[in-house]
Amino acid sequence: MDRNADDIEKRTRRWLKLLPAIMILTGSFALSKDTGIWVAIGPVAQLNIGCSQVWECRTKQDIVHSSDTYIWHTPNKLTLGVCNAAGGPADGCNECAASPPPDPCEWELRKTGH
Repeated sequence: MDRNADDIEKRTRRWLKLLPAIMILTGSFALSKDTGIWVAIGPVAQLNIGCSQVWECRTKQDIVHSSDTYIWHTPNKLTLGVCNAAGGPADGCNECAASPPPDPCEWELRKTGH
């Protein structure tokens, strides 16, 4: 091997040895990641003529994964909206006209224990 190729090989090995430490420090444990969608969950909480709605970040489609992995997602968020009777009593709040959170909805497939 010539000297240049030897230097390249040494540098490559050094970086490969550092890679696990870099992954730990940067928190790169995601096996897969993508943006998801905000979905309204739970009952509507009426606040006079206003309301609050809880939103959960979910994957856009079902993800099949092994038992040693789990799906992490952006924590649930709460937004405020306006009550809608939606065919019920005029003073009722059967639907909450609240917009999804402005925050990005993201999910990652992670190994358990990380």
